Amino acid sequence: MKVLLVDDSLTARMHLRASLCEGGWEVSEAGSGEEALEMLNDTTKFDIMVTDQNMPLVSGTELVRRLRGCEDSVNKDVKTVFLTSDASGE
Repeated sequence: MKVLLVDDSLTARMHLRASLCEGGWEVSEAGSGEEALEMLNDTTKFDIMVTDQNMPLVSGTELVRRLRGCEDSVNKDVKTVFLTSDASGE
């Protein structure tokens, strides 16, 4: 199964990648929402996307909104898990 891991924090990606790989997932990484959009609009089909909610320029929510608007993307309906390190509860 293929997962796209999107987070602007290299440390967070390293920890999540280790856990996902240990679980048998094939992991690709993007360090920004913009990079993720490029990867998602490529020909690689992902089974799931795990994305940070709070990223500069293109947030996790904006990433999904833009992806859903790409009618020709093979990943238009990819299942998505949102993560955040925001402890404010908002």
